[in-house]
Amino acid sequence: MADPLAPFLDADGLLKQMPRKARSRNAALNMLADKFDHARPYTESDVNALLARHHTFGDHALLRRELFDRHDLTRTADGRIYHRLLATHGPIQLRPLSKQHDTQTVADALSWVSDYVELETGHKPTPSDVDDFFDAPPKTRPQNQYTLAVLDAEGAVKGLMAALAHYPDPHLWFIGYLAIDIRARGQGYGQAAVNWFAQHAASQGAKALRLCVIEDNPKGRAFWEQQGFTQHSETPPWTAGRKTHRRFVLERPL
Repeated sequence: MADPLAPFLDADGLLKQMPRKARSRNAALNMLADKFDHARPYTESDVNALLARHHTFGDHALLRRELFDRHDLTRTADGRIYHRLLATHGPIQLRPLSKQHDTQTVADALSWVSDYVELETGHKPTPSDVDDFFDAPPKTRPQNQYTLAVLDAEGAVKGLMAALAHYPDPHLWFIGYLAIDIRARGQGYGQAAVNWFAQHAASQGAKALRLCVIEDNPKGRAFWEQQGFTQHSETPPWTAGRKTHRRFVLERPL
């Protein structure tokens, strides 16, 4: 099949004209979106400079706007910082987080879900809880670790999610953390994040999702059961901070 983008590239592979037809235009935007790193922030000048390196017709503002309108990029409310999005699920967006760039984002979000942190650990969020969010089991491949911000349509952070692909075995994917801002609960953010992750995991060959829920969190367990999870097993007693919990493993087939 002919490459729909070929007529619009010069000899160096740079975009020389913006296609009008949807198929070719989407191919052009896909190519440009792939130039952005999920793991780092970009100023507007950074975005413009990157786009300028990959086209020759001198309209980085058009390209930046189309990538934003298509939800390839999101930006902060003040318009100063852009990020590459991982996915959208209706009006809800998911953005990868990195320890290098996003510790303050996670610290701020944990302050909005402090009731969950206190339930689990017995104390208010601390810097060690930020570190815990980014931690993964030894030998975890970076591409198998998901640390995500759950965003609204305007790019504001509404929650956090951390998960692992191919853990604890190749056909299982594990959700380690999902917490939604107390002011945004009941608005579909958690369900949208779970549904996207389930679809993504299934597309990568996963057979089931697993997670752990503590006995002291019946509301959390009820949420997971509403998402199709049922109890698989119970772990040995588990200690977090000042608290020790009974913890149940829940599973959802895909």
